[in-house]
Amino acid sequence: MVLYKLKDKVCKIDILRMDNKDSNKDENLIDSYRLSHLLRQTADCVYKAREAELKKYKLTPEQAGALVCIRSLGNKATPAELSR
Repeated sequence: MVLYKLKDKVCKIDILRMDNKDSNKDENLIDSYRLSHLLRQTADCVYKAREAELKKYKLTPEQAGALVCIRSLGNKATPAELSR
């Protein structure tokens, strides 16, 4: 298990063993599930960190993403362009 401290929050990620030596099909499936689970935990941790950073600006990660899109479009930032 790995603990990541994100300012005053702690994210916990379980590190699961993923040996593929002499493994059969079922073990590969289990390893695949474990990897996807680990990636999901990591994504959740990153989301929580981003959420904590944006809290002081009273923004959600989704709102920040929309602002990034608007800025990248510059003068072309119309509702029609943003919906694409």
